[in-house]
Amino acid sequence: MGRAAISPDGHWFAYTANENGTDEIIVRRFPSGEGRWPISNGGGTFAAWSNDGKELIYRSRDRIMSAPVKMTATTFEAGSSTALFTANADNGLASSFQLSRDGKRLLMVRTTGEDRITVILNFPAELQRLQQTK
Repeated sequence: MGRAAISPDGHWFAYTANENGTDEIIVRRFPSGEGRWPISNGGGTFAAWSNDGKELIYRSRDRIMSAPVKMTATTFEAGSSTALFTANADNGLASSFQLSRDGKRLLMVRTTGEDRITVILNFPAELQRLQQTK
């Protein structure tokens, strides 16, 4: 079992598992570990819960993905994942990212060979802009 993230309500955890030769994001009940809900399909690592617990954000190869989730203390449902944005693999997309508490910003470490930090403000507007250019 890889890195785990506990849901904001404390009833679920998401983690990276490599059960069939590919890293995937799985959700289980916390703390019992019961149940098994696959989130990613085709690769997934480094899961993070949104602050409101309504989505899981994770990395899938060179994309940052979002999966909508509905949960209570005893039930869990996940919708289909969608790509939030793509970073070229040769851009050095790093595994490390963090959502802000308000869910409006995402901090991601990219290795570019340069010593600089890029901060994206107003993350939801930037996502909309990127999706409109597709």
